[in-house]
Amino acid sequence: LQVFKLKHFTTKEANCSDIYNLHSLRCLHVPDNMSSKINQIGRLTSLQELHCFDVVEKDGQRLGELGNLMNLFELSLRNLQNVSNSKEAMEINLKGKPHMEFLSLSWNMHVKDPVNQDNQIIDNLEPNKEVQRLHIHGYNGVNLPFWIENQSLDHLVSLHLEYCMNWKSLPSLQETNSLRHLKLEGLFQLEYIGTALEQQFETKKIEDTWLPPFLSTLIVRWCPNLKELPAIPCTLELFVIEDVQLAVLPRILQKCNGGRKPITEKSQLLVLHIESCACLTSLEEGLLEQQEQLISLTTLVIRHCERLRHLPKKGFAELHHLNSLEIVACPILRDVKTKDSLLPASLKNLDVNPCGDIDASILMSLQNHTALRRLTLFNCTNIEKLPSVEVFGTLNNLNDVSIARCKNMLSLGGLGAVASLRVLSILCCDKLSFSHSTKDRCSFKLQKLRIDRQALLSVEPLRSLRHTIDLQIGDDFAMVSLPEEWLLQNAASLHSIEIGVAESLRSLPSEMEKLGSLQSLHIERAPLIQSLPQLPASLSKLAIWGCDPMFLKRYERDIGEDWGKIAHIAAVDIKAYSEGVRFIYLLLFILSCGS
Repeated sequence: LQVFKLKHFTTKEANCSDIYNLHSLRCLHVPDNMSSKINQIGRLTSLQELHCFDVVEKDGQRLGELGNLMNLFELSLRNLQNVSNSKEAMEINLKGKPHMEFLSLSWNMHVKDPVNQDNQIIDNLEPNKEVQRLHIHGYNGVNLPFWIENQSLDHLVSLHLEYCMNWKSLPSLQETNSLRHLKLEGLFQLEYIGTALEQQFETKKIEDTWLPPFLSTLIVRWCPNLKELPAIPCTLELFVIEDVQLAVLPRILQKCNGGRKPITEKSQLLVLHIESCACLTSLEEGLLEQQEQLISLTTLVIRHCERLRHLPKKGFAELHHLNSLEIVACPILRDVKTKDSLLPASLKNLDVNPCGDIDASILMSLQNHTALRRLTLFNCTNIEKLPSVEVFGTLNNLNDVSIARCKNMLSLGGLGAVASLRVLSILCCDKLSFSHSTKDRCSFKLQKLRIDRQALLSVEPLRSLRHTIDLQIGDDFAMVSLPEEWLLQNAASLHSIEIGVAESLRSLPSEMEKLGSLQSLHIERAPLIQSLPQLPASLSKLAIWGCDPMFLKRYERDIGEDWGKIAHIAAVDIKAYSEGVRFIYLLLFILSCGS
């Protein structure tokens, strides 16, 4: 036997005493905490993969048991706080395991180190220089292991450091040419990477510190004391920063020739994600002002930067390959004073949610952006009206528009001019009404229309719809009847109708039978409906939940007095009212308003 995998076990089933007799075993995959129950695991000398080995203060299950496993190339050690001393750490002989490719070292971060021996223990857990992927979790020591500090791991490709609570600094690792992926998470005391800020300012050589020169992925999360990052290399493809104290973004590293003249290289950055940076006030400095170098950037996300005031001076117009832009919860952004568009012509997806003074400017910048396919507006209280026909009429590929919680929006403007629109969602925009509706009729053929109030069907361009396929109406408590005229003008195409909590709905239109393409009808929480009109022959699915018990009896399968009216429908699901059903539906609807 070479591979042993066990996914689930109970305490009574866990008899691991004889596993050590499997001398040819190479891969051992067992549930968490089970490896510590394996006696004399050191006898499995052919073992190559050992996951989740829990260090236990017990003979036969200590760290030294792994000293003879010289063929390991993947090893995960947990609960290293149970290592008794630095000598025991040395006995595992990680440095002498020449095939080691992946090593994970994990401490219980909630267990303190009263005698401060973690520093010595981690130093003695030095891996072989051939290790390629390294993960350190929950280490409570103050000092980094010397073998990271001196950058001696010549083949290290991936480094993941998380919840090492007491580190205040990290080396820049600028000499680690092999490193491609660096992830720093939960380093709550971390203040700087590379040279200390004070020393940088004294020597005026901030540019002399940089990150590994061939780095491809950099993720920095939950480091609330980190105030600055070194310059990022041109090779970086994914850059994520979240919950850090950066006041400005780092710059893209510029190399120098022999005469110290900067050499501008094009960045390979594809994705930039900035989130919850409470001290970030401006994007006028840093890498987003180097847009001429960002020739590969396709995705830009800026979220929950509540003090952010300034976009780059030219907006994002020079990011010529940007496909997706998301700006969420940056409420005090100021308008950019430029005559040119804020957005690049390449943009396909735009999500605005909300962006202070720039909400309206961004919408006006959409004119002639023929690549745009998806537009999402959420909680944009500064927007009262969508752009005109002159703007929307140029968006030849826009097929999905979602508008939610724009509580001051009065009009949909020239939205009807978007001939390519196929999916439209309007939720929680209570001021949209017929009185503010434009005279512009619609030119699109919707596949899906999702609204939360029937009254929106009287607002242009929804009023003029003729080719809708799927209609969803949310929790309209005031709806007494379905909009018969609107349904009939969409009769040729309408396949599905779904209605949420409709507590006031008393009846369905008498001419429902004319909806000759209707296949599915679902009505939720409609206790006042007493009977159904003749339904179309095309209908194959009928669901009415939360109905009156008398209604349920009337349409009971095979024996109800009106069962014959719906007997032709293949799938019928009629249920009496259930508080649980209503709660679940309301919850889903509320969540949908925030999606």
